[in-house]
Amino acid sequence: MTELPGWLQSAGYLFPQAWIARGLRHTVLPVEFTDAIEPQPFGVAAIGELPVVAVALSLWFVAMAALTWRAFRWFSR
Repeated sequence: MTELPGWLQSAGYLFPQAWIARGLRHTVLPVEFTDAIEPQPFGVAAIGELPVVAVALSLWFVAMAALTWRAFRWFSR
């Protein structure tokens, strides 16, 4: 993602795939490789990697659960 324009890099973090990839990279690779592969978005380095990934994915889960609850009904009203 480092070759993309800055605004497009920020837009990429609106989707859960970017956060899943960051979390997997952090758990599998050493910290030196993780920092070299991808820059830290939104001040993640100051907070820590995994808490930010967990919050981002939790927000996605809540938003999609609410959308699913609203869109799919088992019983008609």
